[in-house]
Amino acid sequence: MKRKYQIIKLIKCHFNFCFSKKSSILLISLLVISTIYNFIVIDNIDESLGSNYLFQGYLESTLSFFNFLSILFSIIVFSYSFLTKQDSYLSYLIGSRVTKLAYFYTKIVAIIMYSLLFFIALIISFFIPFFIKKTLYIDSSVVLCFFDALKVMIYYGLISLLLVLAFDNMYVAIIPIVLFIFSTNITLLEEKLSKILSCIIPVYSESYLLISPKGVIITIIMILVIINGIYYYYRD
Repeated sequence: MKRKYQIIKLIKCHFNFCFSKKSSILLISLLVISTIYNFIVIDNIDESLGSNYLFQGYLESTLSFFNFLSILFSIIVFSYSFLTKQDSYLSYLIGSRVTKLAYFYTKIVAIIMYSLLFFIALIISFFIPFFIKKTLYIDSSVVLCFFDALKVMIYYGLISLLLVLAFDNMYVAIIPIVLFIFSTNITLLEEKLSKILSCIIPVYSESYLLISPKGVIITIIMILVIINGIYYYYRD
């Protein structure tokens, strides 16, 4: 019970130190951009073709941007939270009998929770324009798209974290962003190479569901969590 209480206190501590006005401004700004973009998209879809067509057209026009914003947010939050200047309170917590690994993994949990908060808000911003626009038709496949997007968001966040732990520079966050952009063109490569790369890099189909084996992507996420933890523990 005492250990559980300590974990909760650590997570609260991370929220207080990591997520300041800057992160709140980032969150709100991206949500505003997303909502405006979604309204622009739905206003340019021909409603006379029916609610089914309206939803499919809206889905195809907005999900790529949805995925990009969720990944961008995750990359920035994971990277920024582990810069040396943002990680300085570790020394104070270590002095109060908190282990380095407990600190690290509770911070990861806090970041994922914060990213999940943004992700849910992004889903809401996705649906608001659609509901205001006269039709309530929703294809259940969009739920699977959101689950896939959540996995990919965490995947890229952990890659950016590993890079920041290695170089302690926010500019390395550009690398996973470029990797995501590259992933959108993997299917254009030679077939064998495309299949190999799609096993280690998340790749979406035209319907915005993952082509990549989901079990492999989840395994990579778990491996990244472990590698990041080991690297963080042994680094100076």
